[in-house]
Amino acid sequence: MGWTCQVEYGGTEEVALGRLRAAAQHAPVLIGPLNMGYLTYNPTAPSLDGVDHFIVVLSVEEDRVVVHDPKGFPCTILPFEDLLKAWRAERNAYRTEPYTQRSAFRPVQPTSRQQMIERIVPDIGAKLRQERWESGMYGGVTALRMLAHTLRSQAPTHLANHLLYYALPLAVRHKVDAQAFLREGHLSEAADLLEQQARLLGQAQYAGVQHIWSSVATLIEQVATIEERLISVSRSW
Repeated sequence: MGWTCQVEYGGTEEVALGRLRAAAQHAPVLIGPLNMGYLTYNPTAPSLDGVDHFIVVLSVEEDRVVVHDPKGFPCTILPFEDLLKAWRAERNAYRTEPYTQRSAFRPVQPTSRQQMIERIVPDIGAKLRQERWESGMYGGVTALRMLAHTLRSQAPTHLANHLLYYALPLAVRHKVDAQAFLREGHLSEAADLLEQQARLLGQAQYAGVQHIWSSVATLIEQVATIEERLISVSRSW
């Protein structure tokens, strides 16, 4: 997108807090991944242990930080004790080091919005076509069909809670945002497919709340079928 930043991570708790304090004196600092289970300003934090997240630190005070959380908690506070537990992100599989922060964001190359979209579209297509991420982890059509199979009878409580309070609402929002992005990039066929998926996932949210898991499974299967078409379309990007 024509921007760069300074990325820092690792070290002891004291080193991490010192880095954060120094950076936050100049501008807000993006930190993460975090474990949402320790973001104690969020009343649902206990049920989110292990879920990854990113927040912005606005300032560092004596024993706490002031943060902006895009989940819906602007200008809230988090004590150092909870911050450090969340920031270690020990249950977030993709993090390589604890205490990752990004600061000193600055433009390095004038870039139009259309150029940004054109640059990122090939990467989006590559991600769509990536079925296997690592051992035991699946994405795309494979993951959707596995999920539908699990939901054919009855959803386990932990899976139902994850779907209804996190995964489905987030998936719908991402599909809506993505279709708008692709329309701006003149990829109307792909955008139409994403919009269809958003509507199906929205229906799945309602069916899940009503505990009609067989209907949720059917809707997820339809989403998987559309995903196959989306993958096919993406090969021309």
